[in-house]
Amino acid sequence: VGRIYSSIMQAYEQGRNTSFSSKEMLVLVKRHMPELFPSEFERVRSLAKKLAASVMVKLAGRITIQGPGDENYPWMSKVLKEYPFIQYINLTDAEGRMLGSAVIDPKYKSLYEKLPLGFDFSEREWFSVPMKTGRLHVTDIYQSHFTGFLIVSVSAPVLDEQDEIKGIIGVDIQMEELLRRVESLEEEGPDCEDGQA
Repeated sequence: VGRIYSSIMQAYEQGRNTSFSSKEMLVLVKRHMPELFPSEFERVRSLAKKLAASVMVKLAGRITIQGPGDENYPWMSKVLKEYPFIQYINLTDAEGRMLGSAVIDPKYKSLYEKLPLGFDFSEREWFSVPMKTGRLHVTDIYQSHFTGFLIVSVSAPVLDEQDEIKGIIGVDIQMEELLRRVESLEEEGPDCEDGQA
């Protein structure tokens, strides 16, 4: 605050005779107190988390664990069509074994087939964290091994009627696609509390 004050006083000492606009004040505050403003990365990550939470809430009541086989989970392809910024979606059981998955871009399908039904994801962060916490989890941005795109993995537990975790639903959100839609998505404003699923 002292540095902001000094910058303002210096401007007046150098001959300025008009008041500082709100925009100019915002520039000064951003320069001298950047910790008060989230970075573009944090803003997009926060949006990714809110969107994913919204998607997970919509899915939560409809997901039932039916054993391995993509044919048991036709809703996955519908989710990808509805949310084209999701690159990949999968479902595991409570031990981390994959039950089903879907990929938005057919040209990457053969690469993702390296993750067959029953593949063990139990050591992955996106699986282990929601299994421990029972809450939605968002990873840091990283480069997809399969597509090379920058992605964020978002996952949430699948609960039964007794609120016991029966599996984990996970999505990979492609950051480039999300950035293309940031403005329209922010206008839509997912009405879900941050981090709640």
